[in-house]
Amino acid sequence: MKKQIWKIVTALFMVFTLSIQRNLVGNPQTVAAANLYHLAQIGVKTNSIQLSQNWLERFNYYRQAAGLPPVIESSIYSADLAKHVNYMLLNVPTEGLWHGETLGHLGYTAEGAQAAAESNLVWFFGAYATPAMSIDMWMGSIHHRFGMLNPDLITTGFAFGCDNQICGGGLNVIRGLVWDSTPRPNGVFYPGLNQKGVNTDIILTWQFLWEPTVVLKSASLQDSSGHPVAITTTSPQEGDYFNMVSVKPDTLLSPGMTYIASITVQRGESQLNQTWSFTTITFADVPPDYWSGEWIQRLYAAGITGGCGNGNYCPDNEVTRAQMAIFLEKGMHDSSFLPPAVPISFGDTTGHWAQYWIEALNNDGITAGCGSGNYCPENSTTRAEMAVFLLRAKYGAGYTPPAVGASTGFSDVPTNYWAAAWIKQLAAEGITGGCGTNLYCPESPVTRAQMAVFLVRTFNLP
Repeated sequence: MKKQIWKIVTALFMVFTLSIQRNLVGNPQTVAAANLYHLAQIGVKTNSIQLSQNWLERFNYYRQAAGLPPVIESSIYSADLAKHVNYMLLNVPTEGLWHGETLGHLGYTAEGAQAAAESNLVWFFGAYATPAMSIDMWMGSIHHRFGMLNPDLITTGFAFGCDNQICGGGLNVIRGLVWDSTPRPNGVFYPGLNQKGVNTDIILTWQFLWEPTVVLKSASLQDSSGHPVAITTTSPQEGDYFNMVSVKPDTLLSPGMTYIASITVQRGESQLNQTWSFTTITFADVPPDYWSGEWIQRLYAAGITGGCGNGNYCPDNEVTRAQMAIFLEKGMHDSSFLPPAVPISFGDTTGHWAQYWIEALNNDGITAGCGSGNYCPENSTTRAEMAVFLLRAKYGAGYTPPAVGASTGFSDVPTNYWAAAWIKQLAAEGITGGCGTNLYCPESPVTRAQMAVFLVRTFNLP
């Protein structure tokens, strides 16, 4: 097939072959009463594993990871897609999702119908989705990813909206193509070279534009210890628009693991090979876009935490006083520290799994317990208690913060509050910024996500 003919039929192939994932993701308790909208043009962000919630920055993050230049937004493309998303909200529950609009149906527009034919589309039951969720879902579906990682895509458009029951979104991956603008004779592979924060359910792809059709010759995947990973592979049919091979691990990859992939393909008379590495997310429940993801990663890298079990970190769980003892002792000493077996001094910790950690914290002068000879190991640690724990751990048992003065800087922490001086000093050292505008929330429990930030800042972990 000649390249010119291929270009002519590209849109037709996209209209009739794009599949859609309708998986429910996110928190169903979150309600997004969003209107249809499009965003201003934004350039690529950074190489950080921390993903932006802005749809275009997020899209360009994935393109950059694959070694591609960023795309820009056309307000016209986005406005047309907004018309189709409006049509989706009105008709998808009864009509289903497809890449077009039915003339005469409520919300029909010619512009929306054209945008539908050119775009990745998604809809969610429940008004809890976000624009970022849409970008992630498309990247997780290899046929949607194909259009997003097209080297010749220069301009795109996006729209997203919700009503009280469903959300819908679209991303234009055809209208903004400028053919042969970014030649990539060796194709585009994903995940990218040395990419971090890759999901554990990733499907690897190596895609090409135009003929000849690529043929998979061999593929392998192994972890950093050299252990092979069982995989399932696919190759395109002759003349398939989706000119790519895929490698799907048969089971979820391990969190926090570096993997080495190697793929060899035949393309016409040329045989090509890519061998590269990527690293999965450290914890399965801490995606790359999680607000404290980088802090949790740093805490893990320092050996202060191994998570809460089963490859998870449990970021939203409250930190107990027993857990706090381990965090602080490892932060004060080092990640290899193990507390000695000593007589137990608290009435409620004998036989507790963290009894010797608690004793170490006591012997270091960081705590005297919770009163009446007890430590209360399963009680949640409050943000006020945390301020005292952290500063004593940083400076030693004899540390006393400066006098509080005329104000703590937080409207919910009066100067006569028992931990006022500790809280003010914690903020003065940049370890906390509070819990909101002029608030500290002293009686609120500390979550494991928050604790990661506090510990990294307190002990200046790399």
